[in-house]
Amino acid sequence: MFLLYIFVKPFYIFESGSFQPGDIVFVACFFVFLYYIGEGNLLNSKFDYILVAFVMWVFIVNFVYFSLYRQT
Repeated sequence: MFLLYIFVKPFYIFESGSFQPGDIVFVACFFVFLYYIGEGNLLNSKFDYILVAFVMWVFIVNFVYFSLYRQT
């Protein structure tokens, strides 16, 4: 599935900077990864929690900028 992402990433169907088909495949890869992790504890150390908090912060900041500058 990740190879499909590598193949689809260069194709832009919508406006540049918006969500593209490659991004959708990448998000699907993430959920497949979480599914295969399964019952094991994904967050094993304090560093993992810090990393998750950082990634969530990056997502929030990017979403705010996307929302503000989408019309320009």
